[in-house]
Amino acid sequence: MKFTFWAFFPRLTSHDHFPSPNRLLLNGNLFKGPCTNPNNRRAGKLNKANLSEALDRCENFGDIFELVKRAVKQALGQERIGLMLYLGNLPLSVGAFHQVGSNGIVMNRKLLNLVIASARSVRELNAYVFSILLHEYLHSLGYLNEGEVRKLVYEISEGSLGANHPATDMALHGPMRRLPIHVVPNNEEIGDFEIVKDFERSNQNYIR
Repeated sequence: MKFTFWAFFPRLTSHDHFPSPNRLLLNGNLFKGPCTNPNNRRAGKLNKANLSEALDRCENFGDIFELVKRAVKQALGQERIGLMLYLGNLPLSVGAFHQVGSNGIVMNRKLLNLVIASARSVRELNAYVFSILLHEYLHSLGYLNEGEVRKLVYEISEGSLGANHPATDMALHGPMRRLPIHVVPNNEEIGDFEIVKDFERSNQNYIR
């Protein structure tokens, strides 16, 4: 059984003032705004400005994933359907993983909560989710070499969102440079997985 991981090693310090992850996820007033479903856009290529604008206005996993798929289709001419997304508690050095041959992506819920607490804007938060999903989507398409995937994530992000977009910066330097996480919980429990319902139909918010 083989897994592909999106891993990084954030600088970790005190956990004394870290707010409850449950409070973060239950606060529906964070980053509120209208969501533009990318499926409603006119068929054809999205230019950088349009895709960046669409990403800014997404507020659920499914809408962001639709943009990921369109960016990959436009860049590589490849796509797949039937993927499922799970949220679960993983070591903080692992952003997400995909089991080779499966149809599942598992995103680190604890790390997502930290990003929600640290992001300075909805653009940065959506850029983080875009980068995670893009990386694991490429693995699901059969790109297993980590170095090749990181290079593709950068090239696709730059080509679809522009060189100055936070997602492109995260692809080049890692998310922790742009999303400094100063405090973390002091536990490393693994598990508590939940499925994101209708992942490919854009109906579950990541902030509930």
